[in-house]
Amino acid sequence: MERENGLHTATDIERYRPTVQEEMPFYVMGKKIVVVTIADEIVSDYVALLWTSLLRFSVLGCPRMYSFESINHEHNSMRHGLALNGAVEELKEEDWWDILVVVDADICVLYKGWDEVFVREFENKDVFGLQSPVEYHRSAENFPGVFMVGFTRKALNRWTPDFTPKLVDGQESVARVGKIKCDTGWKMQRTMAGAKAVVIPYLPALPICNKLLPIDKRTMPIVKQKPTHQAEWHYNGKLFATHKQACRNHRLNGRYGAAWKRRIDLYTQKEYGITL
Repeated sequence: MERENGLHTATDIERYRPTVQEEMPFYVMGKKIVVVTIADEIVSDYVALLWTSLLRFSVLGCPRMYSFESINHEHNSMRHGLALNGAVEELKEEDWWDILVVVDADICVLYKGWDEVFVREFENKDVFGLQSPVEYHRSAENFPGVFMVGFTRKALNRWTPDFTPKLVDGQESVARVGKIKCDTGWKMQRTMAGAKAVVIPYLPALPICNKLLPIDKRTMPIVKQKPTHQAEWHYNGKLFATHKQACRNHRLNGRYGAAWKRRIDLYTQKEYGITL
C-alpha cells in the first residue's frame, strides 16, 4: 500500500525501493551494498530525507535500500531493536549483498562518496560506522553505535548482533549498567566480541567551534536549547552525517526539525549548490 510520500508499508518484510533503483547499479567498487532502516508513518518525512541524501551522495552506484516497519511492542526502543534483529536475520538469508548498513531514520548523510568510504574501510574491518554520542554512553567509544553502522557479510556470518535494549519494568526509560545507557544497539559490541571495528568521530552541536553545519540567527536558539539533537560526524575533515535526535517527537516541519533541516540546506547549498 503506497503512502502519499512515496514510501511503502514494510509489514512482514515488504520492501521499499526507490524508483531510481531499477535504473542504476547497486554496487560500489565491485561490492553490493544494502541499506536498512526502521520506519513507520510518524517518521516518514525523515526517511524521505535520508533516502534522498543517500542517493544524492552515492558516487559509484545506487545502494539497494530496504525499509522495515517497527515490530509491535509497547516500548519504542524495543520495537526498534526487534525490528532491526528481524531485518538483519531476513537479509542474512539472501546471498547477493556484501555490505549491510543499518541507519537511523533521522540521519542525513552529507558526504559525497559515503558508499565508497564504507567499501574502503571494510578492506580490513568487520564493523564500521558512526561513533555513539558520548553523552549517552550507549557503547564503547571505539565501537559504532546504532545511528549508522555497517557490517560485512563475513562478520554477520560469524556474529549475530543484538539490537534490543534492556528495559526497566513499567518505565519508558531504559536500564543502565554503570554509565552505559542500555538503549537500542547497546549490546552490539557485547554480541560481537572480537570484531575489528572503527568509528567516525562524534561531535555534539555545541560548542560551535569545529562545526560544519552553518548556525545562523534562526537556528542558534534551537541549537543552544538542544545541543545533542543536531550532532555531527566528520570524516577526513569533511561533514559525513548529522542526526536529529527524538524525531518521533519533533516532525521535520516542526520547530526543532525545521531548524535542523535549515542548517542542512545552508550547508548543501554552499558545498554542493543543491537543496535536498
